[in-house]
Amino acid sequence: MKRLLTVVLLIILATTLIACAAPAPAPAPSPAPAPRPAPAPAPSIVIPPPPKGIPGEVVVETPPMAPEPSPVNGRDLSIDTDRMIIRTANMQLVVDDVRDTIDKITELAQGREGYVVNSSSWKEGERIVGQITIRVPSSDFDYAMSVLRSMAVEVNSETTSSQDVTEEYVDLEA
Repeated sequence: MKRLLTVVLLIILATTLIACAAPAPAPAPSPAPAPRPAPAPAPSIVIPPPPKGIPGEVVVETPPMAPEPSPVNGRDLSIDTDRMIIRTANMQLVVDDVRDTIDKITELAQGREGYVVNSSSWKEGERIVGQITIRVPSSDFDYAMSVLRSMAVEVNSETTSSQDVTEEYVDLEA
Protein backbone atom coordinates (compact mmCIF):
# COMPACT_ATOMS: atom_id res chain seq x y z
CA MET A 1 0.00 0.00 0.00
CA LYS A 2 2.85 2.35 0.87
CA ARG A 3 4.50 1.62 -2.46
CA LEU A 4 1.22 2.29 -4.24
CA LEU A 5 1.03 5.63 -2.47
CA THR A 6 4.54 6.56 -3.51
CA VAL A 7 3.95 5.32 -7.05
CA VAL A 8 1.08 7.78 -7.32
CA LEU A 9 3.49 10.62 -6.59
CA LEU A 10 3.62 12.65 -9.75
CA ILE A 11 6.53 14.73 -10.72
CA ILE A 12 5.61 17.28 -13.30
CA LEU A 13 8.80 17.50 -15.19
CA ALA A 14 8.85 20.57 -17.34
CA THR A 15 12.17 19.61 -18.76
CA THR A 16 13.35 22.33 -20.97
CA LEU A 17 16.32 20.77 -22.59
CA ILE A 18 17.81 23.48 -24.61
CA ALA A 19 20.17 22.41 -27.28
CA CYS A 20 21.93 24.53 -29.84
CA ALA A 21 24.56 23.47 -32.29
CA ALA A 22 28.02 24.95 -31.84
CA PRO A 23 28.17 28.51 -33.23
CA ALA A 24 29.80 28.98 -36.61
CA PRO A 25 33.01 31.01 -36.92
CA ALA A 26 32.65 34.68 -37.79
CA PRO A 27 31.90 35.15 -41.51
CA ALA A 28 34.61 36.57 -43.74
CA PRO A 29 33.79 38.68 -46.82
CA SER A 30 34.49 36.97 -50.12
CA PRO A 31 35.67 39.05 -53.09
CA ALA A 32 33.52 37.27 -55.68
CA PRO A 33 31.10 34.71 -54.38
CA ALA A 34 30.68 31.69 -56.58
CA PRO A 35 27.16 31.20 -57.88
CA ARG A 36 25.27 28.88 -55.58
CA PRO A 37 22.28 26.80 -56.45
CA ALA A 38 19.11 27.71 -54.61
CA PRO A 39 18.80 25.72 -51.40
CA ALA A 40 16.34 22.90 -51.38
CA PRO A 41 13.07 23.81 -49.69
CA ALA A 42 12.65 22.59 -46.14
CA PRO A 43 10.75 19.34 -45.98
CA SER A 44 7.12 19.74 -45.06
CA ILE A 45 6.14 17.05 -42.63
CA VAL A 46 2.72 16.71 -41.06
CA ILE A 47 2.63 14.32 -38.15
CA PRO A 48 -0.80 13.56 -36.72
CA PRO A 49 -1.00 13.59 -32.93
CA PRO A 50 -0.87 10.17 -31.29
CA PRO A 51 -4.18 8.73 -30.08
CA LYS A 52 -5.18 9.78 -26.55
CA GLY A 53 -3.56 7.74 -23.82
CA ILE A 54 -0.77 6.32 -26.01
CA PRO A 55 2.52 8.19 -25.58
CA GLY A 56 4.55 8.33 -28.76
CA GLU A 57 7.80 9.71 -29.98
CA VAL A 58 8.61 10.81 -33.50
CA VAL A 59 12.11 11.63 -34.63
CA VAL A 60 12.49 13.51 -37.91
CA GLU A 61 15.93 14.11 -39.34
CA THR A 62 16.41 16.69 -42.05
CA PRO A 63 19.63 17.33 -43.95
CA PRO A 64 21.33 20.66 -43.29
CA MET A 65 20.54 23.28 -45.89
CA ALA A 66 23.10 25.63 -47.41
CA PRO A 67 22.35 29.20 -46.31
CA GLU A 68 21.74 31.86 -48.91
CA PRO A 69 24.32 34.67 -49.11
CA SER A 70 23.09 37.75 -47.28
CA PRO A 71 23.96 41.28 -48.39
CA VAL A 72 25.86 43.36 -45.83
CA ASN A 73 27.03 46.86 -46.76
CA GLY A 74 26.37 46.12 -50.42
CA ARG A 75 28.46 42.93 -50.41
CA ASP A 76 27.43 39.32 -50.25
CA LEU A 77 28.85 37.22 -47.47
CA SER A 78 29.08 33.47 -47.78
CA ILE A 79 28.16 31.96 -44.45
CA ASP A 80 28.64 28.28 -43.85
CA THR A 81 26.49 27.73 -40.81
CA ASP A 82 25.46 24.59 -39.01
CA ARG A 83 21.78 24.50 -38.16
CA MET A 84 21.11 25.66 -34.61
CA ILE A 85 18.22 23.67 -33.20
CA ILE A 86 16.61 24.14 -29.78
CA ARG A 87 15.04 20.90 -28.54
CA THR A 88 12.48 20.99 -25.75
CA ALA A 89 10.79 18.18 -23.86
CA ASN A 90 8.08 18.07 -21.20
CA MET A 91 7.51 14.90 -19.20
CA GLN A 92 5.17 13.85 -16.44
CA LEU A 93 6.58 10.96 -14.41
CA VAL A 94 5.43 8.74 -11.57
CA VAL A 95 8.36 8.03 -9.24
CA ASP A 96 8.94 6.25 -5.93
CA ASP A 97 10.57 9.21 -4.14
CA VAL A 98 10.01 12.72 -5.50
CA ARG A 99 12.75 14.50 -3.55
CA ASP A 100 15.32 11.81 -4.31
CA THR A 101 14.39 11.93 -8.00
CA ILE A 102 14.76 15.73 -8.08
CA ASP A 103 18.27 15.28 -6.60
CA LYS A 104 19.12 12.66 -9.24
CA ILE A 105 17.83 14.90 -12.05
CA THR A 106 19.95 17.76 -10.68
CA GLU A 107 23.02 15.49 -10.72
CA LEU A 108 22.16 14.40 -14.27
CA ALA A 109 22.03 17.99 -15.51
CA GLN A 110 25.24 19.04 -13.76
CA GLY A 111 27.05 15.88 -14.88
CA ARG A 112 26.21 16.73 -18.50
CA GLU A 113 27.44 20.34 -18.29
CA GLY A 114 23.87 21.54 -17.84
CA TYR A 115 22.06 23.20 -14.99
CA VAL A 116 18.77 23.41 -13.11
CA VAL A 117 16.60 26.37 -14.13
CA ASN A 118 14.15 25.82 -11.27
CA SER A 119 12.80 23.07 -9.05
CA SER A 120 10.22 22.71 -6.32
CA SER A 121 8.36 20.05 -4.36
CA TRP A 122 5.27 20.31 -2.20
CA LYS A 123 2.69 18.19 -0.44
CA GLU A 124 -0.78 17.63 -1.89
CA GLY A 125 -2.82 15.72 0.66
CA GLU A 126 -0.86 12.59 1.51
CA ARG A 127 1.47 12.70 -1.49
CA ILE A 128 4.45 14.77 -2.48
CA VAL A 129 4.66 16.22 -5.98
CA GLY A 130 7.43 18.15 -7.63
CA GLN A 131 8.56 20.04 -10.68
CA ILE A 132 12.02 20.60 -12.13
CA THR A 133 13.28 22.35 -15.24
CA ILE A 134 16.79 21.59 -16.52
CA ARG A 135 18.92 22.52 -19.49
CA VAL A 136 21.58 20.32 -21.07
CA PRO A 137 23.70 20.60 -24.25
CA SER A 138 22.15 19.26 -27.46
CA SER A 139 24.65 16.42 -27.60
CA ASP A 140 23.20 15.10 -24.32
CA PHE A 141 19.48 15.61 -25.07
CA ASP A 142 18.69 12.03 -26.09
CA TYR A 143 20.81 10.59 -23.27
CA ALA A 144 19.10 12.79 -20.67
CA MET A 145 15.66 11.80 -21.96
CA SER A 146 16.60 8.13 -21.70
CA VAL A 147 17.86 8.52 -18.13
CA LEU A 148 14.72 10.44 -17.12
CA ARG A 149 12.51 7.68 -18.51
CA SER A 150 14.52 5.08 -16.56
CA MET A 151 13.97 6.99 -13.29
CA ALA A 152 10.20 6.70 -13.64
CA VAL A 153 7.95 3.95 -12.40
CA GLU A 154 5.61 5.18 -15.13
CA VAL A 155 5.78 7.92 -17.79
CA ASN A 156 2.33 9.55 -17.86
CA SER A 157 3.11 11.96 -20.69
CA GLU A 158 5.99 13.07 -22.86
CA THR A 159 6.12 15.73 -25.55
CA THR A 160 9.11 16.95 -27.52
CA SER A 161 9.53 19.80 -29.96
CA SER A 162 12.32 21.58 -31.77
CA GLN A 163 12.89 25.06 -33.16
CA ASP A 164 15.45 26.13 -35.76
CA VAL A 165 17.01 29.42 -34.59
CA THR A 166 19.84 29.55 -37.14
CA GLU A 167 18.52 32.63 -38.95
CA GLU A 168 18.03 34.56 -35.71
CA TYR A 169 21.58 33.70 -34.66
CA VAL A 170 23.05 34.73 -38.02
CA ASP A 171 21.08 38.01 -37.87
CA LEU A 172 22.63 38.77 -34.47
CA GLU A 173 26.11 38.00 -35.79
CA ALA A 174 25.75 40.36 -38.80
